[in-house]
This record gives sequence, structure tokens and C-alpha cells, in this order.
Amino acid sequence: MPEIKLLALDMDGTSYEPMGEIVLENKEAIINVIEKEIPVVFITGRPINSPKNKLLENGFLSKNTIMAGFNGACIFDVKTQKVIASNPISKDIVNQAFKLTLKDEYRDVIIWGYSTDFDESVINNLKTNSKEIIKEQNFFTGNFVNFEDLSKPYDKDCYKFLIFNFEDSFIEELKKMGLETAINATHTACEVTASKINKKYAIQEIEKLLKIDAKDIMAMGDGTNDIPMMEYVGFPVSFTNCVDEVKKISKAHIDLDWSQGAVAKAINKFILNK
Repeated sequence: MPEIKLLALDMDGTSYEPMGEIVLENKEAIINVIEKEIPVVFITGRPINSPKNKLLENGFLSKNTIMAGFNGACIFDVKTQKVIASNPISKDIVNQAFKLTLKDEYRDVIIWGYSTDFDESVINNLKTNSKEIIKEQNFFTGNFVNFEDLSKPYDKDCYKFLIFNFEDSFIEELKKMGLETAINATHTACEVTASKINKKYAIQEIEKLLKIDAKDIMAMGDGTNDIPMMEYVGFPVSFTNCVDEVKKISKAHIDLDWSQGAVAKAINKFILNK
């Protein structure tokens, strides 16, 4: 196996609890990697400023603490609190997508749009107070704009859409707009970003920034949105709750799930040599 020069981690269901905070078993192991001056980057669908992230509180701050949020649409330097790269869905496409939900066949579709203003999201069907909207509020404490209440087009780009209550035909309409889509394994949510913006793109940008080659990167992620990243890096590592495609492309496997500290086990075995 290669000498690992960078560790890239998904959050939900990998290094963190799904919709929650860091898995305690992983915390010390990640800090030990940072202390070896090996950069640890988080490549996630989460918002940059989710209250559950707690990168500083967890002791994950270093000169190279980078978070690629919204599946790579916003690459963020945690130490300087500055955006390194921003690739949102344009406001024109944002409005086109939301207007689809005004059609009879798509009226039950919910779009949650994370705007480039970290403290604002635009949503349709907000007044339904659906379980999906309630659950996603674990990650967002800002202001909501209800698309149906707007008297003119929405005026901001969006880093990412989350789509709920959808049929495949709706996702096909988004693809026709040139958008990148990733449907989760249970077919209950779809993450949508601008064309060619995904976790592979995020890794490529971080490669250039830190001057580290993909062959020397170890990555761990469990879901369909992790596949581009896992296919690209030199040493992808799977674990028991990964989707089958991630397991197939991985170079190593840990026989634990996220809740059992699979990330810590992989770090100790492949980076810290414990």
C-alpha cells in the first residue's frame, strides 16, 4: 500500500454519527493523524457551518484543516474561515428547478436549497413541515425562504439541493439542466450540485492546494455520493455499512460499521501502524 500523505473522510455514517456528532472512537485517532502532520480533510454533503461539525471543539484544527461541504461545492479553510473554492448552482438554474415543482406531477416534491449565504436556505412546501424538513434542521439554524411566497425569482445561487418525495422522472429533469445528482441507497433523498461538482472534484482541488498526489490519499465514505471520491483516490477503504459499489472499488475493508469506530480501526491499521 502507498505511504498515506492525506486522509479524506466523509462525515455522516463514516467518521460521524448519521445526522450527528463525531463518533467518539474516531476522535483520538483523527487527532493522532493530525499530530503526525498528515492532513485530514472532511469531504461531506453537510453544510460548512452545521452545528454538529464541531471541528474546532473536537481538536481537529491544523494548518491544513479543510472541509469540502455540500459534496464539494464549497471548499473551506477551517483555520482562516475563508472559502477556497466555490461552485454553486446558478440562480437561473435554481429558479428553473423550483418552478418544476409548480407542475401538477411534481407538487409533492420538496427541494431544500442551501444558498451561498450560509445562513439562508430556500425551500418549497415549507409549510407542510414534513419529517424531511424537520430532520434536516439538525444541520441548519438559519433563515428559510419559502419559494411559493416569492413575488420575483430567487436572487441567490445555491451550493446544493436536497430533493425529497421525488420520482425518478423529476431527477431526470434536473439532469437535463446539467446538474450532478446522487440518490441515496434507500431512494429517499437525492443530493444535487452543479455540473461535475462532486467529491472527486473536491479531492482534485485539495490535491492541487496541498501538492499531494491522489495515489497517496486514503479515503473513507459509505454512500453513493462517496463513489466518485473512492474511485479516484489511491487507497479507498470500506467498512460494513458502505453501499456495495463502495465495497467493490475499495482496496481494503474494515469489518466494523461506523458506530463501532471503523474509521479509528482503519487509521490505526493503515496510518499509525498500531
